[in-house]
Amino acid sequence: MPNPPLNDATGWCITGATLPVGEFMLRPWIILSLALITGCTTFPDLDGTVPPEAENAPFPMLQPVDPILENTLPDVGVLAAQGDAALARVAGLQARAARLRARPVIDRPTRARLLQAISSASR
Repeated sequence: MPNPPLNDATGWCITGATLPVGEFMLRPWIILSLALITGCTTFPDLDGTVPPEAENAPFPMLQPVDPILENTLPDVGVLAAQGDAALARVAGLQARAARLRARPVIDRPTRARLLQAISSASR
């Protein structure tokens, strides 16, 4: 027996007798299944997991960042050894950027076509 025609707005059949089986019916079942599965789980008992000395402990003191950062600075000798390679890389990247700035991003025919489309759309 063929399925009756569907109403596009709701997915219900025009006669109201049947529902199409597919994505329209699958979503509620997935949501209902997830709700039932999570409703059946037992919530862990968290009371008494924090020791009393931790509950009554004072908040930790905030430390200034400068002494921490001073201990993490790299050795100057390591930076000097890597300096030449880094300077060469910087020079190469700057040259590449200059080459990319020199040429247009969009070629002339494409730019003309885009400008024409913009001007006709704004009318």
